[in-house]
Amino acid sequence: MNTEFSGKSLSQKLGLKEGLDISVVNAPNRFFDYLSDFPEPLSPDARLEKLNDMIIYFTENKKSLKQTFPGLKDSIKRDGMIWVAWQKKAAEIKSDVDENVIRDTGIDNKMVDIKVISIDEQWSGLKFVIPKNLR
Repeated sequence: MNTEFSGKSLSQKLGLKEGLDISVVNAPNRFFDYLSDFPEPLSPDARLEKLNDMIIYFTENKKSLKQTFPGLKDSIKRDGMIWVAWQKKAAEIKSDVDENVIRDTGIDNKMVDIKVISIDEQWSGLKFVIPKNLR
């Protein structure tokens, strides 16, 4: 369980709640190990054919992020959220994605970022929602 910095579990930082429709896309296997305190098992299978309360998307490059984000937005409920996770600069795998690229992608898709978290030593996450005036 990752409680780095805040003392909260990853489930708490992400805002996971029982009963939410949650899809996880491209997550590394160890991500699910961090969620052991969450009572409902999350599947690595993306269920983007229905509307979700939350999507957690792991991106490794800018091209994939830009291509995928509009579809993620179309797959959440109006009051839903998207978490976009990216490799930290100190991570073993180098990427052309950083917090600014992700934020700009969200803004380009008429979403706003409202929270940033550390998922683990390798990944950070940025939470997006649809602005209230567009819901």
